[in-house]
Amino acid sequence: MRKNYGIRLFILLLLTAFLSNTNAQSFERGAIVISAGTNLGIYNINFKTKTSAGKDTTTTSSTAALIYPVSVEVGLFNRLGLAAQFGYSKFIVSDSSKEAANGIDVVLKANFHIIKMDRIDVFVGADFGYAHFKYSSNDQSSVSETANGSDLDFTLGARFYLTKHFGIYVNLDIPDYNYKGVLSSDNSNSLDFSGKFTGVKLGGGLQLKF
Repeated sequence: MRKNYGIRLFILLLLTAFLSNTNAQSFERGAIVISAGTNLGIYNINFKTKTSAGKDTTTTSSTAALIYPVSVEVGLFNRLGLAAQFGYSKFIVSDSSKEAANGIDVVLKANFHIIKMDRIDVFVGADFGYAHFKYSSNDQSSVSETANGSDLDFTLGARFYLTKHFGIYVNLDIPDYNYKGVLSSDNSNSLDFSGKFTGVKLGGGLQLKF
């Protein structure tokens, strides 16, 4: 009797968990989620420059940036959403009084919501779109870099609702930026270059769901 009671209790707990997950409204078809936040991006850079003689020069370095994303996601199905996201990046430079480096991303993102509870929404996603990067030394050398390219990110995120409509979120992104552009200065001719930024983004922010 006790053995049968334990099995029945176990099955009841499984059914309760399943029903609470499938009936939850943290994300569903037709939902609109607006979010804004801050990320810290840490990148490894692979930088290739083609000289006037046609020779390729490769350098590697690392950098970091503060990223300010704003996105709107629409529920296409109960577990699948499509989002448009705009992001502004301000890169951390060695001499912030002179140097300036920033970026802009405009991407489309697809999110699959793997866990949906009453106030918790866990999802994985991928985005792809346009990326722009600009650097200026703002000194006598007048070094500048301007580049356009693409951004491909893979995301693991979680949303926690404090009320039915308002909450906070956290995210972990694995980005892959690819740029092509022109490097110029007072001391040399303009050079074509390509850059690849890979690394990690960690962040969070606020959200509203309608």
